[in-house]
Amino acid sequence: MKNRLEILATLTAIMIFLAAPAHGKRNWKPCSSPTCLRLKPSGWTYQNMPGKPDYLIWRNYPYQTAGGGGECWSLDHLGDSIAYVNGRPVDQGVCKTCHGRLYTGELGRAAPQAIPVHPQTYKKAHQTALGLPLVQLEINASPSQVYAWYLKQLPEHGWEVVDWTQVEGSYFLVASMDTRSKWMSFAPSSSGRCRQLVMNRRYN
Repeated sequence: MKNRLEILATLTAIMIFLAAPAHGKRNWKPCSSPTCLRLKPSGWTYQNMPGKPDYLIWRNYPYQTAGGGGECWSLDHLGDSIAYVNGRPVDQGVCKTCHGRLYTGELGRAAPQAIPVHPQTYKKAHQTALGLPLVQLEINASPSQVYAWYLKQLPEHGWEVVDWTQVEGSYFLVASMDTRSKWMSFAPSSSGRCRQLVMNRRYN
């Protein structure tokens, strides 16, 4: 199992390196408009991240439902809880302050099962590696810190860490919930921070 993880990690890292955009890091701050970054009764509202696909957002949301309320990261981390029509999120128009597109995703069964998002994540990109969709995240922390955080947070979100290993400063794990299984790697990025890769795991 560990050998397969190492081989997959090596191939994935090569493909991500070749597919990575040439531009540098973009600074981003959330819009402060009350029409952005808030929950409507029907679900989450998303604002775009400049320079990235316009349904991506990193932000902590307070929310209220008939059964109570709380605070939760936007659950578009793996695209699990956004409402889609014809392959695109449900369009809610344009923010009058920042002019970003707004999208709504419904509160539903995917919410408590979402992969947690590290609070220091500042960048996200969708890739394809080995024929599978892949999420690449940039995190302002060391790989060891992020890895330790996920080992603690995944079980608290209902995920079981079923395998893990370390290879030359990089960390790998497999987490499962019911019939779902995710493969993750945590490695140093070119900036010395953490680059996290998340992929659905296939069973042969």
